[in-house]
Parts: sequence; structure tokens; C-alpha cells
Amino acid sequence: MVKWVDAVAKQNSLYITILIEQEDLRLSKDTKQIRNTKQRTHMFELLKSTKSHPNAFWLFERMKPRFPSLSLSTVYRNLGILEEQGMIQRLTCCSAFDRYDANVSDHSHFYCRNCNNVYDVDAEDIEAYAM
Repeated sequence: MVKWVDAVAKQNSLYITILIEQEDLRLSKDTKQIRNTKQRTHMFELLKSTKSHPNAFWLFERMKPRFPSLSLSTVYRNLGILEEQGMIQRLTCCSAFDRYDANVSDHSHFYCRNCNNVYDVDAEDIEAYAM
């Protein structure tokens, strides 16, 4: 099964075409090809499967059994690539560690100081609570 997803990188206004084909993910940034690994594909799938806004160590712990040679630096490097490609966003305001979100749509985040969780908040929800 092949899906085409088109996105626009917000920071540098470059057009990004993403081709997802089973276990293989190839990213094209203008004419520069970035070969994706099984690790990066699995990481992206993990991020898409959760709404918990995990940090790099959370991802590392869940990926290590499947990829025994995985290092934490590889996780950070792949997170940087996914962020650069506009596939994920990094949240830096919440805790000592950056958190990551595969939902790149326009939305806000709520950080609970009691439980240290991060929640997605839609603009419509904010307007409803403000009234």
C-alpha cells in the first residue's frame, strides 16, 4: 500500500514530499534524498501511535528490544531529522527534557505540573473554556 503525503515545512518554506511504502520511508527535501532506516520508520510509527508527547528516552526504551544496537544519540539524531522534515514537532517548554509530537497540525499544548503530562489543546477548546 502506497500513500502520498504532502506537507510544507514552516520554518524554511521548502516543499516536502513523503512517500510511505510498507516498512520503507523515503524523504525528499527538494532534490536531496534522505534514506530512511527501519529505526527511523519505527520511531515515527511510535510517535504517531501515542498522544503522550514522549521524550527521547521513552522512545529509546521502547525501541531498544527491537534494535539492540540502538544508541540514545541515534534516537536524538533521528528525531532531529524528523523535525527538520516537518514530520514531528519538538516541545521545549514543559520539562527538563524536550518532548515530541507527531501531530504537526496547528494546535496548542497544555502542561500539567502535577502529573507532568502534556495534552493537545485545539483552538476551539480554548475559545469554549474562555467563555
